[in-house]
Amino acid sequence: MKILEVLTEYGTRSLDRTFSYLYNGNKPIGPRFRIKIDFHGHLAMGFVLSSEETNKTAAELSEEKGYSL
Repeated sequence: MKILEVLTEYGTRSLDRTFSYLYNGNKPIGPRFRIKIDFHGHLAMGFVLSSEETNKTAAELSEEKGYSL
């Protein structure tokens, strides 16, 4: 599983930061990829700025970070 840091295409100042997403797919993905994301129930485009491999479960990561991924 990978943790992706994604920047959305929304051009507002309040969203001018990265969001973390979990990826457990088979296709290769990494920095500079353009991807479709579920952004609070809406389909949006985003750009992967970084990716990190993890062996932790989604529940462990949510507890560690303080929010769900």
